[in-house]
Amino acid sequence: MGTLLTISQAAKDTGLTPKAIRLYERRGLIRTPPRSSGGYRLYTADDIDTMAFIRRARSLGLALDDIAGILTMQEESGTPPCATVRGILTQRVQDIDDTIAHLAVLRSALVATRDSEALPGEAHDGCPIVNAGHRRMESIQTDTPTSRPKP
Repeated sequence: MGTLLTISQAAKDTGLTPKAIRLYERRGLIRTPPRSSGGYRLYTADDIDTMAFIRRARSLGLALDDIAGILTMQEESGTPPCATVRGILTQRVQDIDDTIAHLAVLRSALVATRDSEALPGEAHDGCPIVNAGHRRMESIQTDTPTSRPKP
């Protein structure tokens, strides 16, 4: 059977926390281990390999549901589901690209707002960025009727 490790030893070997290991056990990502006579969880080398895979997958941003699917497919087929993993990684790359594009637009808007110049006559009235926001709110409030006209 080989050497069995307690949860603290498994955590040290895999870089996970005992709390994370217990979570992965509850979620079914790792099997429920046998316990020692003292009640300690005892993990095998295969369990440690699975935990190490989970840690690597999480470091790549994979969701626990994706990881569970990969582990289930591997268990059922006996071989790593490489095509599925590539598909998940491709989607993760696309998600990152979308986030980067969104952040680039946000950055441009922030820089443009920061670098905006004061309007004529505004330099002595305070911050043009704050004042511009107030003008927009005032125009919204004046454009919106506060009460219904009487018939």
